[in-house]
Amino acid sequence: MPIHIQGQRLHMIIDTGCTHTVLDKHLPLDFNAPHPIDEPSYGMGGHLDDLQIAPLQNIQIGRIVLESYEFVLANIADLNQVYRELLDYPI
Repeated sequence: MPIHIQGQRLHMIIDTGCTHTVLDKHLPLDFNAPHPIDEPSYGMGGHLDDLQIAPLQNIQIGRIVLESYEFVLANIADLNQVYRELLDYPI
């Protein structure tokens, strides 16, 4: 699903079982004051380390515009590689 954050077009996957919206922490976005998450977190690959949460401004999903939204930042490079190979673009 296409989404625009800070004017950049990105692709996202909707995971209805996910408790947070996760972005790759290596994206070239202006992450405003990220802070660590102290609770244990798990994803498709098992336990996730070094997670942060950060608000981002200027988010648009279709016709819906959000002024600010908190995202979890994680290293999802491996997942991006899988989607790049399958779909020819990262998420």
